[in-house]
Amino acid sequence: MQGLNRSQPHILIIQHGLEILRNLSKCWRTAPNVYSHPLCSHVLVHIMQGYRDFPVIFRAVVSLLYNGVRSCPNFASKINSTPEQVQRIKQIYQLVKRKLATTRKFAETSRTKNAKQKYAVLKKCAAATKILVEALENDKRMEFAATKK
Repeated sequence: MQGLNRSQPHILIIQHGLEILRNLSKCWRTAPNVYSHPLCSHVLVHIMQGYRDFPVIFRAVVSLLYNGVRSCPNFASKINSTPEQVQRIKQIYQLVKRKLATTRKFAETSRTKNAKQKYAVLKKCAAATKILVEALENDKRMEFAATKK
């Protein structure tokens, strides 16, 4: 998935691949296999950053990352053990927040329905990313508390 570009056929391949991973991550038997690969989080964060302008792909990746953090404790620890990845996720969140602010101003002044729809989709992306960042920070605090005892 990492070698694909932003052309329409490649976007469809990524969408289908993410849909398959999402379905596999829902089942308790297959979820650990989805998140156990050493490069899983790196590839997902890379896709998250590269396709942040494609809401369907962006939200699917954020959802996969969140499900991994929530359902597989080792996955959250793996992400938190590499500060660069956590920093990239936070930077992507900050970028999406800034884009949301500018889109909101445009949507408020625009009379087109498209601008308001774009704002609503971007708002959902920002909310999902915020939940992911909070889950990562929560996991980090829990790890810290466990090591203190």
